[in-house]
Amino acid sequence: MDMETPVDQWRHSADGWQLPPTKLLTPQPAAADREADNQRRAQLIEQTLFSFGVDAKVVEINEGPTVTQFGVEPGWDVKTKTVTERDAAGSVLTDADGQPRTNEVEVSRTRIRVNRITALQNDLALALAAPALRIEAPVPGKAMVGIEVPNGSTTVVTMRQILESP
Repeated sequence: MDMETPVDQWRHSADGWQLPPTKLLTPQPAAADREADNQRRAQLIEQTLFSFGVDAKVVEINEGPTVTQFGVEPGWDVKTKTVTERDAAGSVLTDADGQPRTNEVEVSRTRIRVNRITALQNDLALALAAPALRIEAPVPGKAMVGIEVPNGSTTVVTMRQILESP
């Protein structure tokens, strides 16, 4: 039976020092799974924005030890107009009730302005029952708005977790 001793597991640094293995550090205790809560809060963010006429979708959720960032992608503001249908001769077409037949035609499509989302910061905090939230608009390097919401409980970040993270 070949058993490794703790000394065999040590890594060597560039200047010759022997670094101890991370197994010597206490592993992080199992944290509560917040996936369902984060999905519920993401849906609540989308519903709240929609109720104020802002089309947006949560496309990314980044959970941290104290806050969770919801990446919101602004949707489109679509302008339409009603057009009356006509036949080849130019006469107005009517339905079975004798009313003119109409269609909605898209006139223009523009992105939702970021300030329409940031202006709803207090309304979002109220809907999420959060004491405060932070909006980062835009998230650096990404085409989205970050909404940071405090977690219900904080988690401990251990030294082992820091050393093992990429």
